[in-house]
Amino acid sequence: MVARPGVNLGWTASLLLLFLSASGCGDPTAAMDAVFIDAGRARALTIQAMEAEHPDQRRAAINRLASSHHAGDANVVRAMDLIARSDHSPSARTAAVVALGKADTSEACTAAAGLIPDEPADLPANLHEAMRTELMRTLTACAAGDHFEPAADERAFAAGSQVLRADPSRHARLEAARLLGYFPKPESLETLIAGLEQRDFGVCYHAEASLQRLTGQSFDHDPVAWRAYLAKTSDPFTSPTEEHPVSPAERWFGWLTP
Repeated sequence: MVARPGVNLGWTASLLLLFLSASGCGDPTAAMDAVFIDAGRARALTIQAMEAEHPDQRRAAINRLASSHHAGDANVVRAMDLIARSDHSPSARTAAVVALGKADTSEACTAAAGLIPDEPADLPANLHEAMRTELMRTLTACAAGDHFEPAADERAFAAGSQVLRADPSRHARLEAARLLGYFPKPESLETLIAGLEQRDFGVCYHAEASLQRLTGQSFDHDPVAWRAYLAKTSDPFTSPTEEHPVSPAERWFGWLTP
């Protein structure tokens, strides 16, 4: 057999996938959408997200918009807000909440906070488990990006506190523990310390991580030690933990170092 000159497409494809993963883009389709969806295609996907007959088609369009550079466009944010509130499909509504978190704008974060009922205790009755969990994750992204207006900030804090204390879903409570790490308030500390007493290590782990982020201290998931520290500390927020962004190389190759 005579070897043909040219590029080995198998190796090329493998290297491309490796590059996309190292860049933080585990889904190659999402990575390509981020590059190649233009304004016209974004408009078409927005129409599909709102009007396609099958919920899987609507959800697919939402996911593609969320992975694109148009996630924060005003018309896309408005569409995601409407879908999150009114779509008949739970999976489409949940995908819209995720898309709001990826928009990285104050308008999207205001919309996300607007999904919280006036009484946060009503969240389980208004939003199903996956949607509550993703809403907590979206609110965390908003808080981390400092995208909240004051009113939305208060709604997010109230919702996170209620979910961590009483939500029946451990997944939602876990995400709420992460969310409260962005609210340097005494009430956050009290709720997070109470979270350490839950019989769920995932919740306890993120509650401790949020306490450490807020105060710069760590007491190995011990609520008694945390309360003792707060009792003798006038201002626990003077030395918060500094966060450093994780580079794509660290994300991909960090496991090689101890």
